[in-house]
Amino acid sequence: MRLDRVDAHLSGVRVPLTAALRGRAEDVPVAAARADALLTYPDIARALGRDGFTVTPEGDRLRIRGPVHVLGRDVTATALATVTVHRNVVRVRASRAEIPGTRVSTAVGSRAAGQLKFAVNARLPFGLRLTGVRVTPDGLVASAGDQRVVLHPD
Repeated sequence: MRLDRVDAHLSGVRVPLTAALRGRAEDVPVAAARADALLTYPDIARALGRDGFTVTPEGDRLRIRGPVHVLGRDVTATALATVTVHRNVVRVRASRAEIPGTRVSTAVGSRAAGQLKFAVNARLPFGLRLTGVRVTPDGLVASAGDQRVVLHPD
């Protein structure tokens, strides 16, 4: 997944002065690293590879819209979804979906919502771990951090 922006904060960085002056630091030990990465909603929808799928913010949740198959028909459904993080995976889940212009039972709404959920596995550099995610007007901001990290210039 493409990241629109990454803001990183490093503390306790140790680089020999001669290596820094020559621009040839091999490994850079860092006492602590924190980073925030922005995943825009269009990039999230594109990465999922589902035609007609959109993701937009609504308060602290996401409005998911996309095609689902229920009761033998292909329809477009919408749902409000929560966003959580578990073991470097961002999970987006809705409990009930609506099909515009149609009354649906709780069971059908739940089945449609199940087809709108998704997860994004974050492969973070330098052993960083996801610590949280928040919904913003521009996209999801995933926060990561760890102690005793070694940066490699490659």
